[in-house]
Amino acid sequence: MREYTDYVINWMDKRISDKNFEGYLLGDEGVHYKYSDSNNPNAVEVVVAGKKRYVELLPAYLDEIINNRMYQSGINPTVCNNLWKLTEKCYNCWDLLVPVDGPNAIGNPLSMV
Repeated sequence: MREYTDYVINWMDKRISDKNFEGYLLGDEGVHYKYSDSNNPNAVEVVVAGKKRYVELLPAYLDEIINNRMYQSGINPTVCNNLWKLTEKCYNCWDLLVPVDGPNAIGNPLSMV
C-alpha cells in the first residue's frame, strides 16, 4: 500500500491544478457558460486564467456543474477566490429565508435595518 502513496498524492495535486480546477468549477465554454460583456445584466465578473472576464451561466450549468463542490477532495484557494461569484449567482437565498407573502412578508429589505 505504501508504494502507491506517491501516485495518490500526485493524482490529487493534478486535480486541483489551476486549469483543472477552473474546468471543474466552470464546466465547458458554450455548454455551461459563455463569455459576455459588462453590459449583460446576467454576466458575472470573474478572473479566468488570470484575466478579468464576464461570464454568463447557461442552463446546463445548473443541471450539471453547480453541485460539483460536494464531490471535491481538495481545493484550490486561488481559483475558488476568483470564481466564487458564479456559485453565488445561482442561489437566491432571500426567497428561502424571508417570507415573501403573508402577514410576516417583508416588502422592503431596508425596513429591516
